[in-house]
Amino acid sequence: METREWILKRNCSIAPRRQAWVTAIFCTVSLTNLSAFFVQGAWTILIVTVAEMRCVRRCCCLHADTRGRSTNQILVIPGF
Repeated sequence: METREWILKRNCSIAPRRQAWVTAIFCTVSLTNLSAFFVQGAWTILIVTVAEMRCVRRCCCLHADTRGRSTNQILVIPGF
């Protein structure tokens, strides 16, 4: 008998271009909130917004990194 092998690739529902748009929208909303509070004198919101945008960017980079490498392999060996 012969050995059979199947490689299953993950099907992601979000394309890299769409993910970039979503990230840009998140950052735009954060910057809009930042400017509204910053005009009123709440400068400490700058720290929170920078931390938030770093977290969003990090999550998107991690998602993009794991997106291309996500596969499963099934190997059927006769006699086992």
